Amino acid sequence: MEKIPQYLDLPVRVKPKNLRSEVQNLSEEWKKTCERSECFEEGSWHGEIDGSLRKLLQKLGKFFDWFSEHYPTRSKQTKSMLSYLDPFVSKLPEPIMELRAKEWKEIHDYFNDVSHHRFDSDFDTFSKWLEALEYFLLDRFVPKTFDDHKIIDDIIREGEENAKA
Repeated sequence: MEKIPQYLDLPVRVKPKNLRSEVQNLSEEWKKTCERSECFEEGSWHGEIDGSLRKLLQKLGKFFDWFSEHYPTRSKQTKSMLSYLDPFVSKLPEPIMELRAKEWKEIHDYFNDVSHHRFDSDFDTFSKWLEALEYFLLDRFVPKTFDDHKIIDDIIREGEENAKA
């Protein structure tokens, strides 16, 4: 339904920018400013800054910290998900994590674009992407069988005890 105006060649209102991405861009600018400014040292502002500006700068810093924690980027969300799904206890090296996050993004973007009619996909192409998604997920969904092993061990132990009796 949302695509009808496009198919009828009607003028389409451009959506405004996403607030999240705008705040994330501003947050990145904030971080760069804090790193480069000679007026910002050890978490506070110094120098030729009046009290009102100092309060605003401190509140902005707290806001961006809060925003970053509660509205992580897709990349951070993806890396968090991949870390959670990784069956190994130790953390992957960052370049490998970046590759896996990029792979997930490519798969996600493909299905998102197809589902939102941004481009058509033929059956063979769709099947290949679906297979890529399946393998990606299967590689990460390692079944956690520890509880099953305990049950099996208990059954074996009970059977062995019954055999001795």
